[in-house]
Amino acid sequence: MKTLTTALSASLLATTMLVTFAPAHAQAKPADTNAGDALPGEILVTARKRTEALQSVPDAITVVTSTTIERAGIQNLQDIGKLTPNLVIIDQLRPGIQTVSIRGFTTVQGGKAPFATIVDGVQQPGMEYLAQNLIDIDRVEVVRGPQGTLYGGGAIAGAINIVTKRPTNEFEGSVSGGYFEGPGWTTTATLSGPIVKDKLFARASVFHVDDDGLITNTTTGNSVDQRKDTTLRGRLLFLPSEDVTIDVNGSYTHGRDGALWLVAVDNSNFEDFSAKPATDIDGIDKRDLYSLSGKIDVDLGPVTATSITAYNKAEQSLFADGDFSPTPSFAQTWVTNSRSYSEELRLASNGAGPLQYVVGFFYQDYKVTDITQFGSILPAGGFDFFSTNPNQYSSKSWAGFGQASYDVTDALQLTLGLRYDSDKQTARNPLVANPTIDRKTFKRWQPKVNLSYKFTPDILGYLTYATGFRTGGFNPNSPLALRIYDNEVSENYEAGVKASFLGGRLVANGAVFHTSFENQQFFFSRATNQGIFRVIVNIPKTRVNGVELELVGRPTDVFTLRGSLGYNDTSIRNFDGTALYRGNRTPQVYGLTLGGSAELNQPIGDRTNLIARVDVEHRGDVYWDIENQVRSTPKTFINARLGVEIGNYSLAAYARNLTNERTPAAVGANALGAGRSLRSTNQPRRIGVEATVKF
Repeated sequence: MKTLTTALSASLLATTMLVTFAPAHAQAKPADTNAGDALPGEILVTARKRTEALQSVPDAITVVTSTTIERAGIQNLQDIGKLTPNLVIIDQLRPGIQTVSIRGFTTVQGGKAPFATIVDGVQQPGMEYLAQNLIDIDRVEVVRGPQGTLYGGGAIAGAINIVTKRPTNEFEGSVSGGYFEGPGWTTTATLSGPIVKDKLFARASVFHVDDDGLITNTTTGNSVDQRKDTTLRGRLLFLPSEDVTIDVNGSYTHGRDGALWLVAVDNSNFEDFSAKPATDIDGIDKRDLYSLSGKIDVDLGPVTATSITAYNKAEQSLFADGDFSPTPSFAQTWVTNSRSYSEELRLASNGAGPLQYVVGFFYQDYKVTDITQFGSILPAGGFDFFSTNPNQYSSKSWAGFGQASYDVTDALQLTLGLRYDSDKQTARNPLVANPTIDRKTFKRWQPKVNLSYKFTPDILGYLTYATGFRTGGFNPNSPLALRIYDNEVSENYEAGVKASFLGGRLVANGAVFHTSFENQQFFFSRATNQGIFRVIVNIPKTRVNGVELELVGRPTDVFTLRGSLGYNDTSIRNFDGTALYRGNRTPQVYGLTLGGSAELNQPIGDRTNLIARVDVEHRGDVYWDIENQVRSTPKTFINARLGVEIGNYSLAAYARNLTNERTPAAVGANALGAGRSLRSTNQPRRIGVEATVKF
């Protein structure tokens, strides 16, 4: 396997160098200049709820197009993070729960995400919908910085806008299959076309992965990272008239995956990856995700009226070891079911006048039932679950919002935004007839002011002030923390520039920002003799100073270079009114991220292209605990891909984590008491092949 890896890497790098530095007359324009293979100056985005050119939007935005998704072998949002400054997404304790570091913010298990996730205009209700397979995607837009004006009390750090491919008026489709170490295999199929020509169109896709995994439980001999997932997606587009568009989306995901492969380690040996999972029970997590939405756009001339109705349901159940040792002692279960209904109504201006605006109303009804059990394994078989922690949370939230941009002059634009959110929450025990009900309403105004100036047609500068908040909530009943945790509130000051040179062949976008926090939310877990408890607490005052830079260059028609840098200088300013933890870095936030890629699309014959790509991601160190005692050292990851396209056929070989870099993934810092932590690890190097047919 080492020989195969070395050969693949050497072949890819050698081919890239050979073609890049070949004489100019040896290069030719690609036979098909795919519209998705665009420079940033040619890309349109909809993250601000209207269609705009990427380089004209005065916000920090990274866009990953369908072409990049295909050529980089992107599978999920974790892969998107590798291409985005100041964004790192890693696995957590179970599928669908991930740890995200973005601009000084991090996720809190059981709470709201610090960013909004939107799929085809529909805002997803919770973190359980984040870890989905990216299939049939047109583009992914990552907007950084507070976006609460448009997306509310879950967009304090930004928004991830996922846009799937639209149904087409002509029949088209594709089938692909892959095989990789594990062993494992994937298959994807897509079909699109008209049901009624020019009026009613449909698109359907299916994805399945069957992965035996690469990480072995030394006690049972089984793979703990096994994965069997299926995703179905369908979309109908109806144009009853020139002024009305009806867009219906549905998706379903079923998974049965390995989970909770934690290893108990001393903090002094936190990164000793020779320690393998060794439990008497292999953790298994089952999940089913359902999403259905309908979007209606009506062109009323000066404005477009939009209605978005959505329903989401998630069912997850986990069974796993309770003490993470080879001795049959304890076991645990964790069942989480949620459902949500939401409605958004808005008006957005049309035309190209000096004033552009959007105003709207949003409502969501969201309910979660969360039940954990912890108990002994009986000598005669079976379990004695002596500890049960049942909780049912409900949230009824509404918001009114508006954002307007006005061209003061041809070069100067002023944007003002304002939103008011109110979230009425309750928490109760669902297993008793007349439970005590805890109640709390979380509410907040969120203003935004942005001033942008076009120094030249190709250089845009901007200044932004914006506030954001992440809704507070209720902890599960436990002896470790208060029942209620408060809103997290931020003030963000930002200055940025977007510039294009050499006719768009070189693009440089950058930003500097300062964010101050009140009651920043922090998550940790602790093991007791009654089970493992999850806790969210507030840190009264923290701050982050940060820098971001993105570069895209296309020196020739066949060669593209990309680079990015993100830096966060975080600091706890006040924890409890004393000097405790003051000056410590915010836990679970990466200080430095670096990314780079080199991509070659070289014609080598009639309708035949060679595709070669290398992606490098570097993550700086990160602390997992508020004491700054549990630390991961800097890590560098390399993905490589080499393939050929012949007309509608393509074949590629790839390596993920080429250098076999190991890093902690799910982490329970000091979960077993001071000096003892639980952690899992990322997957090692994986080699695979993939073939696709388009028709």
